[in-house]
Amino acid sequence: MEASGITEEKAKGANLPLIIGFTFVLSFLFAFGTSQLVIHQNHFYSMLINERGFGVEGSELQNLINGFMAQYGNNFRTYKHRLLDGLLSGMMLFLPMVAVNTLFERKSWNYILINSEYWILSMIMIGGLICR
Repeated sequence: MEASGITEEKAKGANLPLIIGFTFVLSFLFAFGTSQLVIHQNHFYSMLINERGFGVEGSELQNLINGFMAQYGNNFRTYKHRLLDGLLSGMMLFLPMVAVNTLFERKSWNYILINSEYWILSMIMIGGLICR
C-alpha cells in the first residue's frame, strides 16, 4: 500500500465485487493471450491459414500440415519449456511496460519490482498450466 500510495480510506471505498468480477474476466483474456505466446505450434498454422487447401482434408496442403505436425507437433511442448516461455515473456513484455508506466507516474522502484514480479510469476504459472 505504501509503494502505490493507497491509504486505508481509499481501500475501504473500493467496489470489491466489481473489481473482482473485472479481474476474473480479464484473467481469461490474459490466459488466452499467453497461450498464443507459449504454444509455438500456433505460429505454424498462422503462416498457412490463407493458403488454398488449408483445413480441407485430403488437399496437398492439409496433407503437408498433417505430416509435419505428426512428426514435429510435440516439439517444445514440455512443462519446463512453457515455464521458460512464461518467464521470458514476462521479463520482456511486462517488466518494461510496468517500469515505463511507473517511471512516468513517479512511483518507487519497489512498486516496479512488486508489480513486475506479480506479472512475471503469472506468466510463468499460466505458461506451465497450458503446457499440453
